[in-house]
Amino acid sequence: MVTIETSEGHTYGVKDFDELTLADWRDLTAGSLPDPDESKALENTLALLSRHTGMPIADLRRLRPESADLLIEAIGETLALALRAKDEERELPTTYTLGGITYAVPQNLEADTVAGQWWDFKAAHTLEHEADIMIRSLAVLLVPEGEEYDGNPDARMEVMATMPVQDAFAMSAFFFESSERYRTHTSQLFQAYITSVPHRIGLALPTSVTDTK
Repeated sequence: MVTIETSEGHTYGVKDFDELTLADWRDLTAGSLPDPDESKALENTLALLSRHTGMPIADLRRLRPESADLLIEAIGETLALALRAKDEERELPTTYTLGGITYAVPQNLEADTVAGQWWDFKAAHTLEHEADIMIRSLAVLLVPEGEEYDGNPDARMEVMATMPVQDAFAMSAFFFESSERYRTHTSQLFQAYITSVPHRIGLALPTSVTDTK
Protein backbone atom coordinates (compact mmCIF):
# COMPACT_ATOMS: atom_id res chain seq x y z
CA MET A 1 0.00 0.00 0.00
CA VAL A 2 1.26 3.46 -0.92
CA THR A 3 0.72 5.88 1.96
CA ILE A 4 1.38 9.55 2.65
CA GLU A 5 1.10 11.56 5.85
CA THR A 6 -0.40 15.05 5.86
CA SER A 7 1.03 17.98 7.79
CA GLU A 8 -1.76 17.42 10.34
CA GLY A 9 -0.47 13.91 11.01
CA HIS A 10 -3.22 11.99 9.18
CA THR A 11 -2.15 8.99 7.10
CA TYR A 12 -3.94 8.05 3.87
CA GLY A 13 -3.17 5.30 1.40
CA VAL A 14 -3.93 3.70 -1.94
CA LYS A 15 -4.34 -0.06 -1.75
CA ASP A 16 -2.22 -2.31 -3.93
CA PHE A 17 -4.17 -4.42 -6.42
CA ASP A 18 -3.79 -7.62 -4.40
CA GLU A 19 -5.38 -5.84 -1.41
CA LEU A 20 -8.50 -4.72 -3.29
CA THR A 21 -11.80 -6.32 -2.33
CA LEU A 22 -15.05 -6.26 -4.24
CA ALA A 23 -16.24 -3.54 -1.87
CA ASP A 24 -13.17 -1.48 -2.79
CA TRP A 25 -13.85 -2.04 -6.49
CA ARG A 26 -17.41 -0.82 -6.05
CA ASP A 27 -16.18 2.35 -4.36
CA LEU A 28 -13.44 2.94 -6.92
CA THR A 29 -15.79 2.70 -9.88
CA ALA A 30 -18.87 4.24 -8.29
CA GLY A 31 -20.57 7.39 -9.50
CA SER A 32 -20.89 8.87 -12.93
CA LEU A 33 -18.61 8.12 -15.84
CA PRO A 34 -15.53 10.34 -16.19
CA ASP A 35 -16.04 13.36 -18.39
CA PRO A 36 -14.07 12.85 -21.63
CA ASP A 37 -13.17 16.55 -21.53
CA GLU A 38 -9.46 16.64 -20.64
CA SER A 39 -10.02 19.78 -18.58
CA LYS A 40 -12.07 17.65 -16.18
CA ALA A 41 -9.42 14.92 -15.80
CA LEU A 42 -7.91 16.30 -12.61
CA GLU A 43 -11.34 16.85 -11.07
CA ASN A 44 -12.26 13.23 -11.83
CA THR A 45 -8.98 11.98 -10.40
CA LEU A 46 -9.31 13.98 -7.19
CA ALA A 47 -12.84 12.67 -6.65
CA LEU A 48 -11.62 9.11 -7.21
CA LEU A 49 -8.68 9.52 -4.81
CA SER A 50 -10.84 11.14 -2.17
CA ARG A 51 -13.39 8.33 -2.37
CA HIS A 52 -10.74 5.61 -2.13
CA THR A 53 -8.40 7.10 0.46
CA GLY A 54 -10.92 9.03 2.54
CA MET A 55 -8.84 12.19 2.22
CA PRO A 56 -10.93 15.36 1.71
CA ILE A 57 -10.35 16.98 -1.67
CA ALA A 58 -9.29 20.19 0.08
CA ASP A 59 -6.48 18.24 1.77
CA LEU A 60 -5.51 16.58 -1.51
CA ARG A 61 -5.07 20.03 -3.03
CA ARG A 62 -2.72 21.03 -0.20
CA LEU A 63 -0.36 18.10 -0.75
CA ARG A 64 3.16 18.62 -2.01
CA PRO A 65 3.29 17.90 -5.77
CA GLU A 66 5.47 14.82 -5.29
CA SER A 67 3.03 13.37 -2.74
CA ALA A 68 0.06 14.03 -5.01
CA ASP A 69 1.87 12.42 -7.95
CA LEU A 70 2.64 9.38 -5.79
CA LEU A 71 -1.04 8.83 -4.95
CA ILE A 72 -2.24 9.47 -8.51
CA GLU A 73 0.30 7.10 -10.00
CA ALA A 74 -0.59 4.47 -7.37
CA ILE A 75 -4.33 4.64 -8.06
CA GLY A 76 -3.63 4.49 -11.80
CA GLU A 77 -1.47 1.39 -11.40
CA THR A 78 -4.03 -0.29 -9.15
CA LEU A 79 -6.84 0.33 -11.64
CA ALA A 80 -4.70 -0.77 -14.58
CA LEU A 81 -3.85 -4.06 -12.85
CA ALA A 82 -7.52 -4.61 -12.02
CA LEU A 83 -8.56 -4.05 -15.63
CA ARG A 84 -5.87 -6.45 -16.89
CA ALA A 85 -6.97 -9.05 -14.34
CA LYS A 86 -10.38 -9.18 -16.00
CA ASP A 87 -8.76 -10.77 -19.06
CA GLU A 88 -6.51 -13.22 -17.23
CA GLU A 89 -7.39 -16.91 -17.25
CA ARG A 90 -7.04 -18.71 -13.92
CA GLU A 91 -7.92 -22.22 -12.83
CA LEU A 92 -11.24 -22.39 -11.00
CA PRO A 93 -10.84 -23.84 -7.50
CA THR A 94 -13.23 -26.53 -6.28
CA THR A 95 -13.49 -24.86 -2.88
CA TYR A 96 -12.87 -21.34 -1.59
CA THR A 97 -12.39 -20.18 2.00
CA LEU A 98 -13.57 -16.73 2.99
CA GLY A 99 -14.35 -15.35 6.43
CA GLY A 100 -13.46 -18.68 8.03
CA ILE A 101 -16.01 -20.65 5.96
CA THR A 102 -15.12 -23.01 3.11
CA TYR A 103 -17.50 -22.83 0.16
CA ALA A 104 -18.01 -25.31 -2.66
CA VAL A 105 -17.36 -23.63 -6.03
CA PRO A 106 -19.70 -24.98 -8.75
CA GLN A 107 -17.75 -26.33 -11.70
CA ASN A 108 -20.84 -26.83 -13.87
CA LEU A 109 -23.56 -24.27 -13.25
CA GLU A 110 -26.29 -26.45 -14.72
CA ALA A 111 -25.37 -29.61 -12.82
CA ASP A 112 -24.14 -28.08 -9.55
CA THR A 113 -26.96 -25.61 -8.78
CA VAL A 114 -30.67 -25.71 -7.96
CA ALA A 115 -33.51 -23.63 -9.39
CA GLY A 116 -33.83 -21.54 -6.22
CA GLN A 117 -30.33 -20.16 -6.69
CA TRP A 118 -31.20 -18.78 -10.11
CA TRP A 119 -34.53 -17.41 -8.94
CA ASP A 120 -32.79 -15.59 -6.08
CA PHE A 121 -30.13 -14.27 -8.44
CA LYS A 122 -32.71 -12.96 -10.89
CA ALA A 123 -34.78 -11.44 -8.08
CA ALA A 124 -31.99 -8.95 -7.33
CA HIS A 125 -33.36 -6.57 -9.95
CA THR A 126 -32.24 -3.34 -8.22
CA LEU A 127 -28.49 -3.93 -8.52
CA GLU A 128 -26.79 -1.13 -10.43
CA HIS A 129 -23.09 -1.83 -10.11
CA GLU A 130 -20.79 -4.49 -11.50
CA ALA A 131 -19.35 -5.28 -8.06
CA ASP A 132 -22.81 -5.71 -6.53
CA ILE A 133 -23.75 -8.17 -9.28
CA MET A 134 -20.59 -10.17 -8.58
CA ILE A 135 -21.28 -10.07 -4.83
CA ARG A 136 -24.85 -11.23 -5.35
CA SER A 137 -23.90 -14.00 -7.75
CA LEU A 138 -21.20 -15.30 -5.41
CA ALA A 139 -23.59 -15.18 -2.43
CA VAL A 140 -26.05 -17.25 -4.46
CA LEU A 141 -23.71 -19.69 -6.18
CA LEU A 142 -21.15 -20.41 -3.45
CA VAL A 143 -22.68 -22.72 -0.87
CA PRO A 144 -20.88 -23.79 2.34
CA GLU A 145 -19.15 -27.11 1.67
CA GLY A 146 -21.32 -30.09 2.56
CA GLU A 147 -24.52 -28.02 2.89
CA GLU A 148 -27.53 -27.42 0.67
CA TYR A 149 -28.49 -24.00 -0.63
CA ASP A 150 -30.40 -22.23 2.15
CA GLY A 151 -32.26 -19.62 0.08
CA ASN A 152 -30.73 -16.77 2.08
CA PRO A 153 -28.02 -15.13 -0.06
CA ASP A 154 -28.50 -11.81 1.77
CA ALA A 155 -26.76 -13.36 4.78
CA ARG A 156 -23.61 -13.87 2.67
CA MET A 157 -23.52 -10.56 0.81
CA GLU A 158 -21.32 -8.82 3.37
CA VAL A 159 -18.67 -11.53 3.49
CA MET A 160 -18.63 -11.88 -0.31
CA ALA A 161 -17.90 -8.15 -0.55
CA THR A 162 -14.59 -8.88 1.20
CA MET A 163 -13.42 -11.31 -1.52
CA PRO A 164 -10.23 -10.14 -3.28
CA VAL A 165 -11.14 -8.76 -6.70
CA GLN A 166 -8.59 -10.95 -8.47
CA ASP A 167 -10.40 -14.07 -7.19
CA ALA A 168 -13.88 -12.64 -7.78
CA PHE A 169 -12.97 -11.59 -11.33
CA ALA A 170 -11.63 -15.06 -12.10
CA MET A 171 -14.73 -16.85 -10.80
CA SER A 172 -17.14 -14.45 -12.47
CA ALA A 173 -15.28 -14.73 -15.79
CA PHE A 174 -15.44 -18.53 -15.63
CA PHE A 175 -19.16 -18.48 -14.85
CA PHE A 176 -19.80 -15.96 -17.63
CA GLU A 177 -17.87 -17.91 -20.24
CA SER A 178 -19.24 -21.34 -19.32
CA SER A 179 -22.93 -20.66 -18.67
CA GLU A 180 -25.53 -19.15 -20.97
CA ARG A 181 -27.89 -18.92 -18.01
CA TYR A 182 -25.35 -16.88 -16.03
CA ARG A 183 -24.76 -14.58 -19.02
CA THR A 184 -28.49 -14.02 -19.42
CA HIS A 185 -29.04 -13.23 -15.75
CA THR A 186 -26.10 -10.84 -15.44
CA SER A 187 -27.00 -9.09 -18.69
CA GLN A 188 -30.56 -8.57 -17.53
CA LEU A 189 -29.35 -7.14 -14.21
CA PHE A 190 -26.74 -4.83 -15.59
CA GLN A 191 -26.11 -4.41 -19.28
CA ALA A 192 -23.43 -2.23 -20.91
CA TYR A 193 -22.30 -0.63 -17.63
CA ILE A 194 -20.54 -3.87 -16.62
CA THR A 195 -17.50 -3.05 -18.74
CA SER A 196 -17.91 0.60 -19.72
CA VAL A 197 -17.33 2.20 -16.31
CA PRO A 198 -13.99 0.63 -15.32
CA HIS A 199 -12.74 0.80 -18.90
CA ARG A 200 -13.47 4.50 -19.30
CA ILE A 201 -12.12 5.28 -15.83
CA GLY A 202 -8.88 3.60 -16.82
CA LEU A 203 -8.69 5.62 -20.02
CA ALA A 204 -9.47 8.92 -18.30
CA LEU A 205 -7.11 8.59 -15.35
CA PRO A 206 -3.91 10.66 -15.56
CA THR A 207 -0.66 9.30 -14.18
CA SER A 208 0.43 12.51 -12.44
CA VAL A 209 -0.58 16.07 -11.73
CA THR A 210 1.52 17.24 -14.69
CA ASP A 211 -0.49 15.03 -17.07
CA THR A 212 -3.55 17.17 -16.46
CA LYS A 213 -2.01 20.39 -17.78
